[in-house]
Parts: sequence; C-alpha cells; structure tokens
Amino acid sequence: MKAVILAAGQGSRMLPLTENRSKALLKVGSDTLLTRLRMQLLERGVTDIIVVAGYLKEQIYQELTLHPLPGQKCTVLENTNYLKDTNIGSALIALEAIENSFYLFEADILFSDTTIQDIINPCWEGQSVWFTNGSFQPHHYGGILKSNLQGQVEHIDIVKRYDSSRHQSYKKLLGVMRIDKKQLPLFRNLVKQSIQDKRDSYYLTPWIENLADLPCIEGDLSNHQAYSFNTPAEYEKAVHTILGPTTTQYVLVPTENLKHIEQYDKERVQWLTEKISREGKWTIPLKIEKDHCLVLDGQHRMEVAKNLKLKKVPCQVFDYKEVELWSLREDEKVSRDLVKERSLNGDIYPFKTVKHKFPITAFCEIDLSTLK
Repeated sequence: MKAVILAAGQGSRMLPLTENRSKALLKVGSDTLLTRLRMQLLERGVTDIIVVAGYLKEQIYQELTLHPLPGQKCTVLENTNYLKDTNIGSALIALEAIENSFYLFEADILFSDTTIQDIINPCWEGQSVWFTNGSFQPHHYGGILKSNLQGQVEHIDIVKRYDSSRHQSYKKLLGVMRIDKKQLPLFRNLVKQSIQDKRDSYYLTPWIENLADLPCIEGDLSNHQAYSFNTPAEYEKAVHTILGPTTTQYVLVPTENLKHIEQYDKERVQWLTEKISREGKWTIPLKIEKDHCLVLDGQHRMEVAKNLKLKKVPCQVFDYKEVELWSLREDEKVSRDLVKERSLNGDIYPFKTVKHKFPITAFCEIDLSTLK
C-alpha cells in the first residue's frame, strides 16, 4: 500500500512556530509530525510513501535523510508553485505519480496509533473513503460530509461557518482519504481540469463537484484520537491530548495587574468574548513579561477577561531577554526598552505593531467559574 503526505504549505496560521520550520516538522514528543506518521504507517504495512514538499523543502529532505525507516521507501516530489496553491497542485503532483489505490494525508494532523490502525484497514478494500472525526460543531469550519445510514456519502462541502439550519447532520472532514484505483483515473483528470481554471483551490473540490461519478463512503473516526490544527494553540492542545500533560507551566495572574503594549480591535474582542463565554473555558494563556506583567501576546484576551469580570487569568511568564521581537510597521521602531517604556507611560503601540517569537506555547483548560 502507498500513502501520500501533503507537506508543501507555509502554515502561515501557525506562525511563529512555522517561521523557520516546515509545519510537518513540528515536534510531537521526541519525533516530528512527519516521522511519527511515517512510523505509524510502516507499522500498518505502508512501505511506499510520497511526500509533496514546497515551503522549506530542504528541511523535509534533511528529515528523511537523518531519520530513515528500514523497509520504507520515501520519495519527495516538489511543488514549486506552493505559494499560489492551496493544496490542489500538490495533490495533482502526487496523483500523476500513482497508478493504484492509496491513502492521502494532510501533514497537519496528529493521530493516535489505534486511529491509524482503523484508517489503514483491509475493510476499506475496493472503496474510496473520506474519513471524519465527529459531528460538525458551531465553532468548526472547513470540509464537511453527510452520509446515509449505510455510510454512503451523499454530500460534501467546504464552508466558512456553521449553519444550524443546514449542518446538524454533517460530520467534520479530517483531511485523510483513501482513493481506490477504480476512481483514480477520473479523479486525476478532474483535478487536472480544475487546476487549469483555478489553482487556489482544494483537492476535494473536483470530487465535490462530481460526487455522482465518484461514489465513496464515510470512515467514521469519531471514537478515535485524531486532531487537525491551524493555530499554535490547536497544535499544543492536540499534542497535550495525545501525549498527556507536558511540563509547560502557566500561572494565574490578577487581571488588574496586566498591561497592554499595543492597541486592539474592539470587534475582535466582542467576538472572542462571546466565543469564550459560550465555551465556558479558558484555553490559551496570555504571554507576559515577568517584571511588569506587560502582555506580549493576548491583547484581545486581556480585554475579554475584563469583559467577563475574571479576577485572574492564566499566563505564561517570560524573561523578556529571552523573547525575540520585531516591528510589523516600517514607521514604528520597537525594542524591549521601548515596549516597556511606552506601556508603562500609557503610550502603547498601534494595533498589530509588535511581533514576538516565543520559545514554547502552553495550553490550559480552565472553567471560567474558577477564574471569577
């Protein structure tokens, strides 16, 4: 059996973690996402892997060279147009190199070992399968699927938000599929035609538009551990859930002690206040410097804490000397001393000026009632 891993994207929503690192090479314990998945696939008998690389592709080559797996062949194919491509171009590069049934994985997903066992399973033989990981929820967006009682897929879509009048019976797509050799030629041709019209598209779009000609079933993984992520907080939560608690620490800091370093978007604060209030939990600690409680990251969440009348808020505390910073505005100079001086004097920077890079990000899950 062969598998394809799409790892060409920049992972811009994962900044700053992906500023100098491929998203596929983020760490999960002592391994990278890519090597962990390769080992899991090898244990299930997948001995032939294609990795489609683009952004920081040299790192992918280095990872495969430094961490070879005996009995598994890995081929790297390059997507030179990854900056203009969502992922349909990467998919086409792989499709043109394959002539038999295979599994397609997006690189930004973390699986437990038992989940991989149910994905790479002989029960799917002779069928194309779209894997899901639970019901589509109000805070979700992206690919969704609806199937009948027999598991046959009736509708697939890509949506920007949840609609309670339409989406209650839908499942959330995971970013993993099995493409059977019977559907492969048609799917390849459809992707090739689609990319001529619009490169900035998803590989599942041609399947969506031609579902009647590409019969497939749902692979329900809702009882398994499988997590996709698009932000550092989602990544930390996924690792935390799969591997258990880490040594990353946070402390509860009085809300009244926190100080802004730059302005914020009031509409974003309102949206985030409603979201956190609805969820009932605080999941992302603010990042502050240790001497004056300056909020280096989390200006909006600081205001949310005030709106919700929280007495304390979870914070990661940093020695400012250990945090890299730079300006996002050519007309604004930043330095640690300037940030401190302007914050303490009430002359904070404009919105989206000061950018920091932190060595580690923590995850928490605290009921709001305990913070009030």
